[in-house]
Amino acid sequence: MGMFANIKKFFTISITGSILGDRSKWLIATTALSFGFLGNGLLLFFDLINNGSATDPNRSILILLSTIASLVMLLLALRQYKYIIPIAFCLALADSTFFIIESGSIRYPTTAVFLTYIFLSAIFFGHSGIKRTTIFSTVVVGILSFAEFTGLMVPHIGPITPTPVLMYILFFVVMGFLVNYFFGLFEISMNENKKLTAAVEQSSGSIMIIGLNQTIEYVNHRFSDITGFSSEELIGKRPRDILNLKFTEAQIIELWATLKAGKEWKGETPITSKSGQPIIELTSATPLKNDQGNITNYLVFSEDITERIRSEQTIKKANLELTEQLAQIRSLQKELKEQTLRDPLTGVYNRRYFDEIIEREFERVQRDGIPLTIMMLDMDHFKSINDTFGHAAGDLVLKTVAKALTDSIRPFDFCCRFGGEEFILVLPGLSPEFAESRANYFRQIIEKLTIPLDDQTIKITASFGIAITPDHATTPTKLLHLADEAMYRSKLAGRNRVTLWNPQLS
Repeated sequence: MGMFANIKKFFTISITGSILGDRSKWLIATTALSFGFLGNGLLLFFDLINNGSATDPNRSILILLSTIASLVMLLLALRQYKYIIPIAFCLALADSTFFIIESGSIRYPTTAVFLTYIFLSAIFFGHSGIKRTTIFSTVVVGILSFAEFTGLMVPHIGPITPTPVLMYILFFVVMGFLVNYFFGLFEISMNENKKLTAAVEQSSGSIMIIGLNQTIEYVNHRFSDITGFSSEELIGKRPRDILNLKFTEAQIIELWATLKAGKEWKGETPITSKSGQPIIELTSATPLKNDQGNITNYLVFSEDITERIRSEQTIKKANLELTEQLAQIRSLQKELKEQTLRDPLTGVYNRRYFDEIIEREFERVQRDGIPLTIMMLDMDHFKSINDTFGHAAGDLVLKTVAKALTDSIRPFDFCCRFGGEEFILVLPGLSPEFAESRANYFRQIIEKLTIPLDDQTIKITASFGIAITPDHATTPTKLLHLADEAMYRSKLAGRNRVTLWNPQLS
């Protein structure tokens, strides 16, 4: 914000300094010299009136020529004409020569000549030079005037009196004082402007001044470096035309409406360099106002963020790719974990998963105050199936039974292959009576299965054992043991049946 404040100050601190630049000292000198010519004419006119010769045509012409020379010098100085210095000194020499020839006096030429000395001293020696030259000029003028007054120098226009001598000396003293004062103001302004000019030209951001007609009036070196356009190519053009501003018509209208309302506009501006390269700038545009509060120009300060945007886009793309890769990794991890927790043959959960969830289920049902049922079932005569039909047939039986069970249980129940031809069902929330009924339902489903194999069919049955917490056991290990014991009782009782554990089985 400090840099931006300095930039604004640079364009508002001194109208004179901003317009004149480093040539302001020469402008002051030549402007003052024009007043010297005017002073020649005025002093000559004063002497003519004082001596009663105001109608002398030659002297009237000289007065007119001095006045015209003064105005010409002032006009050329204000227009900063490049040959102003040699013209000024030629006019000063001509002015002095004509006055010497006409008046026979040195006192009139000293107006232009000594004022020239004063301002050259100001240019090359500063305030001390002004003071010394003013004193020297005043003394010389006094001596010359005294020489004429005493008769050492005889003028053609009549004798000099004390009044014009005193006015003549007073003229130089006052002019010296005014020069010293105004030169000090200009020097302060120019020193300030030089500092701010250096700050603007050495700024890392690009700076542009736009006029009320929306054309470019100034750009710093950084702006030219970024865009590739020279200041000559840019000044007088509209930014949107030469820089190919990638704004919609609505955005441009909104931008100018904000600035004309005296408000600051900020945003990203996509432009195109001279070589055709796209550039993105972070831009802050603000109106510049005069002392009356009227908008005179618009200051645009921009920072090239093209590389930053590209880096952000690259990082964003890399983050997106990384996110996708992480999602794939998590999916693979989940899949791998799922594979480690599922039986590869039947697709139901394995014993490892049972060991993981049984403790959690126990804690949950105890917290909720509901029973937890474990059913253990074993395929009847499974070994004879493998021996008769082969292991491929045995695998088909296991897969068929697993699918029948998973299709029959509730979403929150669990089916696990415990090993070999044994399966375990974990069923929360069943009463002992309903648990036994559900087990018989599963048994009947298995009994009704018909598994085709070549030209034959395989029929199977299963024996079930049931144990329920908290009625039968309060620990997972004990509950599993009781369900296994109940299933063993079903086997002993003739298979293809359901046994609910009770103390009498012990």
